[in-house]
Amino acid sequence: MHLDGQVMQFIVSHGDIFHAILLDRRTSINLQVLQELALTTAVISSANCREEEPYTEVNTAEIEFRGHKLRIQRHMVALLPRYCVSEKLMKQLKNLDIQHEGDKAEIQAQVTQAYLDVATNVTSYCRALVSNSDLSVSSLTPAQLPNLGVLVYQLKTCMSQFLAVYEKRKFHLSKLEGLSDLSVEDLKQFSGVVEGEKMSSQQRQAVAYKRLSHIIAYNYRQLQAYSCIL
Repeated sequence: MHLDGQVMQFIVSHGDIFHAILLDRRTSINLQVLQELALTTAVISSANCREEEPYTEVNTAEIEFRGHKLRIQRHMVALLPRYCVSEKLMKQLKNLDIQHEGDKAEIQAQVTQAYLDVATNVTSYCRALVSNSDLSVSSLTPAQLPNLGVLVYQLKTCMSQFLAVYEKRKFHLSKLEGLSDLSVEDLKQFSGVVEGEKMSSQQRQAVAYKRLSHIIAYNYRQLQAYSCIL
């Protein structure tokens, strides 16, 4: 059995846990939940990358295995429209309720990245599903297949977001390269230091350097995610 098959066997044998994570329908954006779902979908997507080999014998265990695999398949396909990159989502991420203003940019970046990780994994899974086997797709009912309009909308939004993040990354890189020349207001913004907190200019620059480096790294990962979806 290939390693992919062994991973899928592990997923099926722990099906209750995987099903519970895939079926979580919380409406609020929660970083921990998103990161858990991102890890889960990454494991499932990687296990599904190889074309399924035909069974030489049919027995009860194999039928049960395929049944569990089909359930996971349906759950993954159902996630595609839910984790579609949209303008509404981008607005939600910008308006996250974060108590400490200084942490806002960092947390927004983490939440956005986790969401994009889920979207990337689900998109990759569905692509493999379509390319590997017509039988896999035919096992889904029309109601379970994502609407073509959703897919087109996601591609359009991803292209728009890719260009926007690309420009942001250029902006942040220019600020990082010219760190020593930043104005007082820029240092306050990029260091995340709250009003009234005493800190020397050198300390602010050090904090700003670290935060800008993190933001640039997140920007790069976001560009990779959008590229994968596109």
